[in-house]
Amino acid sequence: MRKLFKFIVPIIISMIWTAWTVILFISKEGYYTGSSDANANPFAVTGSFGDSFGPVASVMATIAAIAAYLAFTGEQESRSIQNFESNFFTLLSSFESTTNQLRMVRFEKRKKQLFKYSYKKLQTTINSDVSREFSGRSSLRIILYLIRNDITPPGYSNIKVVAQHYDEQFDRWVGQLGHYFRTLYHIMRLIDKCPHDKMYYARIIRAQLSNDELCLLAYNCVVGEGRHKFRDLAVRYSLLHNLHQPRSDEFALAEFDFFLRKIPREAFRFEENFPITFDD
Repeated sequence: MRKLFKFIVPIIISMIWTAWTVILFISKEGYYTGSSDANANPFAVTGSFGDSFGPVASVMATIAAIAAYLAFTGEQESRSIQNFESNFFTLLSSFESTTNQLRMVRFEKRKKQLFKYSYKKLQTTINSDVSREFSGRSSLRIILYLIRNDITPPGYSNIKVVAQHYDEQFDRWVGQLGHYFRTLYHIMRLIDKCPHDKMYYARIIRAQLSNDELCLLAYNCVVGEGRHKFRDLAVRYSLLHNLHQPRSDEFALAEFDFFLRKIPREAFRFEENFPITFDD
């Protein structure tokens, strides 16, 4: 609107000025020949001519003042948007860096004892713990797997069971998950204070999150620390909009139904899925 007003104001002022000039030209007889006194004071005539500037000048001054005010506020808004975007993309870069730097190591006990009659050193190596390292989004996928691992489909009907298994893994990997969720939460808080088009920036964040991350976020908003504040932002900006809707997997269906029961539908904002048609 302000950008449009920048073009409209000069046009309006030009039209007023042109109309005033045309009116004066048409009615010039009233200024120069309207007097029957041949000895009329020329200063009186020019004075009347000058008085005609008054109303027009007042209108143009008012319009100019409005234009100056809108230009000033528009500049402030533009500067505010620039500052927001600078902070937003800095935080977004930090979030990606945080995600890529995630590291976790799992220790697994080897059950098979191969070559048990071989060298003693080899036997010791085989029977020892074996470590596997995961990084980035792969580590989040493993954490999600560990949360799901001990929850059966009937277990999703009891929120205490879900909370117990989530808390066990969150406490175990709090160094990774805590920093991850805090960064994501502060990005959403920044978006919530955005001066314009908040959903545009929320969609950018949604596009960055994998399905595993969305599931972890849903758990966090139901039984984790995010249930206090983060959940409201997730609902307001439909952060779970891209969460996959399972169709056949019994475990995935139980988990998804659990999320639907505990989180308002606005967080998902589902779109209509049209049935698949097969041509003959």
